[in-house]
Amino acid sequence: MPALRYRAVADDLERQIASGALRPGERMSGENELAREFSVSRVTVRTALALLEKKDLIVRRAGAGTFVAMPRLHHDLTILESMFSKFTKMGIASSAELLEYEWAVVDAQTARKLGYPEAMRLSRVWSIGQTPFAITYSYLHPVTRPVSYADAERNAGYLILESLGHHVDRANLNIRAERADRKIAQALHIEVHAPVLVLERTSYSSSNEALEHTDCFMRSDAIDFVLSVRGSTPVSAAFQQQLARRA
Repeated sequence: MPALRYRAVADDLERQIASGALRPGERMSGENELAREFSVSRVTVRTALALLEKKDLIVRRAGAGTFVAMPRLHHDLTILESMFSKFTKMGIASSAELLEYEWAVVDAQTARKLGYPEAMRLSRVWSIGQTPFAITYSYLHPVTRPVSYADAERNAGYLILESLGHHVDRANLNIRAERADRKIAQALHIEVHAPVLVLERTSYSSSNEALEHTDCFMRSDAIDFVLSVRGSTPVSAAFQQQLARRA
């Protein structure tokens, strides 16, 4: 195989990724289609894709295809900010699809954290390009019961709460790693038992009233969590101090 041919294919695809013609999370054409497009063999295409994969520009998944790699988000846990808003700041378009909108009985474990037996339940799938990035399951304070479907579809949970005069002052966070069950795997377009990161958050008002609880299941190939501390302050103490200050 001419050495320059597969590099030319790789360079062209890399330019398309850099220019945005191929967007983060987008499924790329198959090997046969790319071979026809560039008038090369499948072996040449496969070698070009291997080069792009080595550069972390694409991700190849057995049985699913080849996708443009999503940018890796570094989220500082000491800042009470939606991680999804960071994609906007990075110039990356993300979207959310509301899957569930219902007044529901809260499961026993979550009810102990929230202090009320019923709540507004919302679930959403968040995507970058054509690829799902995370799925969230939230219970919102009973004050949100009159909220319309249109408002729930348009606004994030904390914005809904703020519109009703309930402001989040602090949050308790827990992060764990899990294996995706069938439901999560299907929602995130990953294999069953693939690793996912789970961010569990319970948010409170300044008067210590629980306002919402969210379980967020995220693809592990697109998120890093960061915790910054200063000097010799113990990590746990620094974390609590910064959360209290809403750093």
